[in-house]
Amino acid sequence: MRFTKAGTFATLALFIFLTQCGRPNPGTGPISIGFGGPLTGKQANYGTMCYRGAELRLGEINANAQANGGRQYQLVRGDDQATPSQAVVVAQEFAANAQIPMVLGHFNSSCSLAAQKIYEAAGLPNLSYGSTNDDVGKGSPLTFRTPYKNSLQGKTLANYAVAHNLKRIAILAENEDYGRGLADVFKKSAGELNLTIVTEKSYNSDTTDYRPLLLGISKEKPDAILLAGFYPQLQVAAVQARAMKINAVFLAGDGVGSSLDYIKNAGTAAEGTVATGPFLIENERPLIEGFKRKFKEKYGEEPDSWAVYAYDAAGLAYTVISKVGTDRAAIHKALSDFNSKDKAFAGLVGPIWFDNDGDAVNEDVSLAIVRNGRYVVIPVR
Repeated sequence: MRFTKAGTFATLALFIFLTQCGRPNPGTGPISIGFGGPLTGKQANYGTMCYRGAELRLGEINANAQANGGRQYQLVRGDDQATPSQAVVVAQEFAANAQIPMVLGHFNSSCSLAAQKIYEAAGLPNLSYGSTNDDVGKGSPLTFRTPYKNSLQGKTLANYAVAHNLKRIAILAENEDYGRGLADVFKKSAGELNLTIVTEKSYNSDTTDYRPLLLGISKEKPDAILLAGFYPQLQVAAVQARAMKINAVFLAGDGVGSSLDYIKNAGTAAEGTVATGPFLIENERPLIEGFKRKFKEKYGEEPDSWAVYAYDAAGLAYTVISKVGTDRAAIHKALSDFNSKDKAFAGLVGPIWFDNDGDAVNEDVSLAIVRNGRYVVIPVR
């Protein structure tokens, strides 16, 4: 095989480029942080909000780079489309990229569960800003998360039902890890509180006609219906239920309560919905008001609750990396060191620290009801 001189230099240059791609950042260029979430598809609004929250925080850090060691930070987008199979693809790409020392993601519990073993094999710490299924934290020692677990919001919704004499409960749950997880923990709490689950129906993410399921629910005459899933599907179910004259109270988890779009798209059908959230954007706190103002100035719309969690996750990632550098093992240890309230990271949502499973130790659940087209925060009983 013969080579020209130009061809030899080109081959050598390509070899050098490929070998350099696998090496860690030498400490002069921008630091890349992976962002895994649903950036296209039916749940793209969640992913877009979260990406913007994280982007806003890193933008603030970059604007003050001189005081932060001079390094810039950037997000590397990984669109998992809210599907476990695509989350695996994203995780493989992040894991193979030595320039990425840490991942923010994923949003969906099913995506976090599918991706975490790949991250674990690569020693890549991952911090979820949205997954609430109880099994996520237990799935891998390298997985951390900032929101609470489904078991807390399931208990809160069951307590609300008891306090308001809603004794007969139907369940409409999405057939994936988040929906099933929320339904399971609600049923456990309902059993302890002597509530009756009159029927349970499940649907897939591509369901558009809920009327056959709702017909079966209406025959049981429930006092309330637990909506265990995400708002893009459940806003349709809510409209169809009210059109069928089903007047049961809607109880919902953070897949609904975290988004203002549920109210906007469901319209009057959303009125009276009672929803939990790991944090509700309607909470009136000075720091949150400042965040909301900056977010709207930059993006032209109000943030949702998950944007706040992603903002905090990005801030925590910066805090850790600026302290220990870009070694993945060192980052993992540094995250694990946020293990008590006195060592907590000061987030907008409050202090963030982790238990032995990487779960946020957070009992400060929020509860709200839809009144006149807005979420109104109500006391948790």
